[in-house]
Amino acid sequence: MKRKTGESKKIEAGGWLTTYADLMNNLLVFFILLYMMSVMDLEKFQMLISSFNATFKGETTETSIAGGLNGDDDLSYEISIDSNSENSEDESLETSSDEDNILDDLDKFVAKITTIIKEKGFQDQIIVEKVDEYVYFRFSEGVLFEPNKAILKDGSYIALDFIAEILIEAYDEISSIEIAGHTAWVPIDELDSNFSSWELSADRAMTVLKFLVQNCDLDKEKMTVMGFSSTQPYRTGDTEEDKQLNRRVEIRISRLIDD
Repeated sequence: MKRKTGESKKIEAGGWLTTYADLMNNLLVFFILLYMMSVMDLEKFQMLISSFNATFKGETTETSIAGGLNGDDDLSYEISIDSNSENSEDESLETSSDEDNILDDLDKFVAKITTIIKEKGFQDQIIVEKVDEYVYFRFSEGVLFEPNKAILKDGSYIALDFIAEILIEAYDEISSIEIAGHTAWVPIDELDSNFSSWELSADRAMTVLKFLVQNCDLDKEKMTVMGFSSTQPYRTGDTEEDKQLNRRVEIRISRLIDD
C-alpha cells in the first residue's frame, strides 16, 4: 500500500537547539568563573569552590563573598548556595560563639590590636601589651598633652576615639577600665610640701576619662582614675628616653571572669 504524501514522517529539525543552548550556558558559567578567579583573592576563590563542591555532594553550605573587586567598594557581589544538611546549624553556632568573646585569648587580642594600630599608623603613639591578666594601652609622651598641662591636644582626639571603639566593642567582657597618669621623676617630688606631680598625673587621668565618657559615649560605670606621680616608672633609668616613657597615660583593662 502506497503512503500518501501528506502522511510522510516529519523530521524534528529543532532538537539541536536545546543541546546548543546548554553548551552556551556551560561556556558562560565557565567564563564567569575565569573572570572571578582574576578579580578575587585566593581565600575567596577557595570559599567559592568549597561551596560548589558541597552543593554537588548534596551537603549544605552558605557562602557569602562580598566586597569590592580589586579594592573597589563600588563593585560588590554575593554568592549564596543553600541545600539540606543536619550539621550546618551546629557549625554556624560554633563559629559565632568563637567570634563573640574577643577577650577569651588575651594574647591573640593584643596581637590583633597591635596589627590594627600599625595599619592605622598609631604605632608611634600607642603601645598595647599584655601583663599578667591585664591589657595595657599606653600613650607615649606628647600624644595627649603638652608638657605640664592636663588639657588634651587637638591631635589626640583621633587616637582616643580609636581606643574608645575597642573598649566599646569589648565592654561586655571587661571587668574594669583603669585610667592612670604617670610623670617622670624630678627632684621636687622628694619634697613633702610639693604635690604638683601627683596633681598633674591625676588631672590627666581624669581628663581622659571625661573625654571617653562625654565624647565617645563610653559607660563610666567600670572606670577608675588614678594618679601615680613618678612612683611607678616604666623605665628605671634616668636618660631622656627613659623619662619620655615614664611620662605617660595608661588605660588598663581586665577581663570579666564568669563565676
